[in-house]
Amino acid sequence: MSNQLYNILCKGKRIYTSLTEEEYFNIMEDLSIEFYQKGSPKPEDIDTEILLENTQWQRKQKVD
Repeated sequence: MSNQLYNILCKGKRIYTSLTEEEYFNIMEDLSIEFYQKGSPKPEDIDTEILLENTQWQRKQKVD
């Protein structure tokens, strides 16, 4: 099991937080379908933060 959680941001605003890997991929799929059907949110507006869990701390890593 992954020890990572994910946040999804749109235009810098967190729209989903503390997602499991499965939740993250499901939501990203939904967002991509929404883009192709409605034209938004644009892929360049979406960012991901990966929260690496550790017993002592969490580190945020932005993925472009």
